[in-house]
Amino acid sequence: MRPTILCFVLFCGFFHLSDLRAEDENPITDPALLEILENYVESRGGQARIAQLTSLTFTGKIYENEKVIFDVVNVQKQPNKSRLVLEQGLQRMTIGYDGIRAWMRREVDGQRLPRMELPLEQRDVAIREADFIDPLINYKQSGYEYTLLPDSAVNGFSCYVVEVKRVNMPGSERFYLDKDNYTLLKRIVSFPSDKGEMKITSLYGDYRQVAGIPIAYEIRTQAEGQREQVIIWDSVIPNKGVFDSYFSDR
Repeated sequence: MRPTILCFVLFCGFFHLSDLRAEDENPITDPALLEILENYVESRGGQARIAQLTSLTFTGKIYENEKVIFDVVNVQKQPNKSRLVLEQGLQRMTIGYDGIRAWMRREVDGQRLPRMELPLEQRDVAIREADFIDPLINYKQSGYEYTLLPDSAVNGFSCYVVEVKRVNMPGSERFYLDKDNYTLLKRIVSFPSDKGEMKITSLYGDYRQVAGIPIAYEIRTQAEGQREQVIIWDSVIPNKGVFDSYFSDR
């Protein structure tokens, strides 16, 4: 298996959604930012349709230099549970978040190794990536801080740039939205590490409809100083029954 940072590089390519609470905890006063977020939610199928999703099960492969390095299954459940399983031959790595605790476990040649505690910065990344669609979807109730940054370009497409910061969690996320149709094209996650600031960049493509919601089936992800990895989903299944206990360390 690769170092544990690999798993979090992969986590940053996945989609997520925050807890849908009734109260408006984070009113946005910038009218331009508010309009962008409202249009983005509509471009993702609308709040009512998203709320009908209880879970998403992603199955696919991860490539490096055009070679398969992992088979991967990622299960996300509202509001903030996730379980990622990476398999390579007789080795398996599982990272989970049950809404309270993040954990990781490895299996080698069928032998289950003791659970590993996650370093603080990696725990924060796992928690961040457990949001079910993404933090822009639930901007009214998330409690996060949203800032509209200057426009930028992604592969020739002019984009809005929205920065998200979370309470009591270092680092930030920047989302690049196509100005013509609000499609998410790029995401940069920045957070401190023992080697300085770490940046992970993800590019999204091959969008397909899943339960009326556009999902990227190809995600190109690269952490600074590492090789690019490409996630290709073979299937994305909505609302597959999953018990909450599946996301706990068992």
